[in-house]
Amino acid sequence: MYLNRLDIRHDILHCFDPRARVIAGASLILVSIHVAHYTILAGIMGACMLLLRHDFFRVIKRLAPLEVFCALFLLQVLCGLLPRPMALVLVLRIHCAALLYMLSVASMGFGVFAQALASLRVNSKLISILYLTHRYIYMMSDTVFHAVKAMRFRKSVNTNGIIFIWKAYAAVFAAALCAAYVKAENVNAALLSRGFDGLIPRTNIWRWSVADSVLVVCCLVSVVVYGTYTVIKHLFFV
Repeated sequence: MYLNRLDIRHDILHCFDPRARVIAGASLILVSIHVAHYTILAGIMGACMLLLRHDFFRVIKRLAPLEVFCALFLLQVLCGLLPRPMALVLVLRIHCAALLYMLSVASMGFGVFAQALASLRVNSKLISILYLTHRYIYMMSDTVFHAVKAMRFRKSVNTNGIIFIWKAYAAVFAAALCAAYVKAENVNAALLSRGFDGLIPRTNIWRWSVADSVLVVCCLVSVVVYGTYTVIKHLFFV
């Protein structure tokens, strides 16, 4: 399974400015990780899954690594280190944050996301590092999966025991990592020879619309309202 097969293909928020989506997504994620009510968290998850229904199986595959992390909470519950209600809330918070990210940010693609961060005055060199790292993760994943697929076609690998198989997988990963490092050094030398100063130029130009303002204001208001309710235990206008 290649990483690019996990991309969200149906972007229902494409009509909004990417900068507005980044701000709105960050605001909603900030709210979701502080919500302590099961029903609210379940409602957020349900709404996100409804909006992402066209990419349902890709969303499930993207959530798979989170399930391993969430299993740690289950282990703590079994050992009596964490109350069951708190563990449930933490698991729901993690899933809500992931779904909101996939809905608002991941669906517009990493290139557009990087350009949006640049437009929001995020450190340019940090953006360049994120962009190049993201690119090389995909390249390395292709190398690893091609090597693993070729290895599986060799019957001798599957007949020498589980230890030999794990050693073979480790060798494949180590070789791919070394190859990616060497390729990165070569690309870096080529970029520097062409005058690259560490900053990826901005190529996208967007126009802020009324709908973008409404989206951002609504999300920021939700942060203020819920934050106020969390601190003083009631809404500021009550």
